[in-house]
Amino acid sequence: MDDYHDIHEARHPATTSLHHISHMATIIVNTPPISAIKQITNENFHIQNPLIININVLCDTLTYQYISHFGFSYTDRRLFWYDVPDITKMNPTDLEDWLTVHVYDPQINCTKNQRSMEYVKLVDLIPLDLKSTKQYLEALQILFNIASIKDYLQQNVIPVPADFPGQVYIRSAIIQKLKGNNNIPDEILGIIPMLGPLHISLNSREILIMKYWPFFDKLWKAVMGQRKKLAAKPKPWRINLILHITYSAWLLIKTKVTQKFQASKDLEYRTFIDLLDNLIPLTLEIYANLFRGGFFDYYIESIFRVWCLFRRMRRRNYDKAPLIFLSDIIYWETTGHPLFECMRNNLPFFNEYFVENFHSSLRRQTSHKILNHEGLRKDAFVVDALRKENNFNNTYVQKKQYPWKGKKLQNLIFLAADFLLHFFSQLYNNQNKSYIIEYNTGG
Repeated sequence: MDDYHDIHEARHPATTSLHHISHMATIIVNTPPISAIKQITNENFHIQNPLIININVLCDTLTYQYISHFGFSYTDRRLFWYDVPDITKMNPTDLEDWLTVHVYDPQINCTKNQRSMEYVKLVDLIPLDLKSTKQYLEALQILFNIASIKDYLQQNVIPVPADFPGQVYIRSAIIQKLKGNNNIPDEILGIIPMLGPLHISLNSREILIMKYWPFFDKLWKAVMGQRKKLAAKPKPWRINLILHITYSAWLLIKTKVTQKFQASKDLEYRTFIDLLDNLIPLTLEIYANLFRGGFFDYYIESIFRVWCLFRRMRRRNYDKAPLIFLSDIIYWETTGHPLFECMRNNLPFFNEYFVENFHSSLRRQTSHKILNHEGLRKDAFVVDALRKENNFNNTYVQKKQYPWKGKKLQNLIFLAADFLLHFFSQLYNNQNKSYIIEYNTGG
């Protein structure tokens, strides 16, 4: 479930407004081939976490299970994860998929199962902007009115991976129901909101670019040309490219740099070591590698790390949202609820990617139209109905090719490595002269 804003270049101003922008709520269901998740609620525990964020349990888990791991950078820590694919040894197909992980255009070449829409079905597209608990309840009521869904929720639960508003507003309705609000339907107790991994990835990557923008702008000009200024908020695919070439370049020169600086405690040096050896690989891999690869235990550990990132960077809302998710995971594990084992064994299915993919398809099909709410809703059902009948598209529609691969990508990495060598040379010559600059990112 997510909001959809039909914003295009074509505008038809009228006497009362300058445009016709449709604010819609998309409701889709994903029915992957896994077993149903039973509610199993009794007098000892409820499927819904009653404390929402159990601070004591989170502190104990962090202290006794993960704190020793945080003495290593992410790059050094993942050396112990022998089963996780190494990005430096990826074949061209996997690397292209890695680089386009935040490109939802269905015309992009991709054979990965994680992007398959085979089990996805559109329920409805209705005029709502999903800005309150009441509006989320209106959208969920569409789902509850389906007889098969209503019956299913009598015995089972439906996880809802969503962005921060989706997690908060749905959870608010659940809490009101648990407190005895009879105006909220009973079926809400079978809905399990959780923070979607896609938005964790997008927000962590974006905050890195925003906070370290002067550094990335210099690197971007070094590899693309001095006239190529980096946008203040680049598109997700470009952020992915920047972070990938930066990290790949860092791996080429890491040994020489660390040998030169040895045990230096210089503030600026340590800041960029943390960025290059810890934060960048964390944000690159948490979704593309760990989540989609189904590495549940590594993913949960990385959620603790990414929460630290959000907290340090003062990322609004997301400095709290991962704690709710982690608290739920620990609660389901300690109570022995089957949802925990289902997530452990089928992690890639708990993804909000599918609604983003559908939005991309709908936006591409309606990009040159001015539609009212009903017209957009009809087009959405047409897109959903014809999505699997793609023999014509597969035969005649030319797929888009990702431009940065092979030798082109390797050249960018070499240029970035050269930039980093000069950058650290300047740091070495100016040790203990650094000072803090408050840079306003506008975030």
